[in-house]
Amino acid sequence: MEWSPEPCDVCERAQASLREVGRGIINICNSQNLPSSLSRFLELAGDAPDTKPLRAMDVSYWATEQSKDLSRINKHLRTLVELINPLKGALEESEKQREELRDQLETLEGRLQKEKEAQEQERKEAERLFERKHAESLQQAASLEKEKKELQNRVDSLEGNLSRLKETLRAQEGTIQALEEAKKGLLQEMKAKMVDRDEVQKLEDRLQAQASQLESARQQLDRASKAAPHRTRSRRSLYQASSLPR
Repeated sequence: MEWSPEPCDVCERAQASLREVGRGIINICNSQNLPSSLSRFLELAGDAPDTKPLRAMDVSYWATEQSKDLSRINKHLRTLVELINPLKGALEESEKQREELRDQLETLEGRLQKEKEAQEQERKEAERLFERKHAESLQQAASLEKEKKELQNRVDSLEGNLSRLKETLRAQEGTIQALEEAKKGLLQEMKAKMVDRDEVQKLEDRLQAQASQLESARQQLDRASKAAPHRTRSRRSLYQASSLPR
């Protein structure tokens, strides 16, 4: 390969730009795992800073190799586009599904938030109900405890009364037993004096009969006493009537 003996400044700048573009093309080929014709050319021509400028024929060959790499890159890009277009459609469909899922997620989040709020409200209501029931239970327990004490006091009072009644009953039983003994003694005494009682009863009957007779006689006497003045007045009237001149 021959080199130009005296390159101008413009040629040097142009070849520097050409080399920079070529390195970019080579990097693209390497990144896409593509073979690079320009890379093989640079290995032969050299790419060091002190490398001599290329001649016109070399530049033409450079352009040819670079064109091959660009064609290879374009073909690879078309292949990628053919692969990307379905992926793009799938991506768009995925984006659409993602939006739908996002809407569903927002809806679910809203429902979940409402459900959480409802559960929180139910929890608060349950706590208030529990507190009210607990307070009622404590109040009922206190009332039952009070009733229990009152019943215990009544039981104690009834037990005291029962004890006193038992003592009174025992005393009355003793009295009844004493009366039974006295009754037995009186019955025996009455049996012993039964004859005397019969005699007394006969005397009382005779006295009663005599008293009745005496009362009857007194009544007859009273009637007779009341009738005596009336007869006397009748006799006087008859006597006076017979004494008058005729």
